Amino acid sequence: MKKAILLLITLLILPSALSLDLCGDTVNINTSCFMVTPTLTTCSNYEYRILNATGSVIEAKNMTYIGNNIYNFTFIKDEGEYLVLLCDGTTKEIQVEGDTMLNDLLIVFLLLVVGLGFAIFGEIVRNTVFHIFGAVWLFAVAPLMTTKLSLLSGFMEYLSIGFFVLIGMVLVAIALDEKHKNKLSQEG
Repeated sequence: MKKAILLLITLLILPSALSLDLCGDTVNINTSCFMVTPTLTTCSNYEYRILNATGSVIEAKNMTYIGNNIYNFTFIKDEGEYLVLLCDGTTKEIQVEGDTMLNDLLIVFLLLVVGLGFAIFGEIVRNTVFHIFGAVWLFAVAPLMTTKLSLLSGFMEYLSIGFFVLIGMVLVAIALDEKHKNKLSQEG
């Protein structure tokens, strides 16, 4: 039981860890990600510049201090090649590519199938741990779908989160009901 609780806690922490989207070498078009600097100690003004493929500066702003001489800022651009230049001369090349909505939808669909698979398997073998694991898995997919993949916005985002939370709550209720029935059958 302690292992199951530890697993559930781990899975509940998963969405918050996955929702922090750090910029890689390739970024989807118009998708926000975070640039985190290495330790900066030689700058007098902690700013960054973004240059396009022709070398023109298209953005120059101050960075946000995180702590321990580390800074961050949000990167979101149209399709193209960009060079991020930090105040200490450090650079990073970023390629912004076209939207990959179909791939993102496929990933979310596969994650949903896995979560529902755990729940169905839990029903077949009458095991509450699999029900709860399936429910937590679905709780983890909701933030992935709405924040990391940026598939929905506004009111629809809240509806989709509510949908997955509702499915997860039903699975937890089924698991608790099954556990209660098992306890009653063992006593009687």
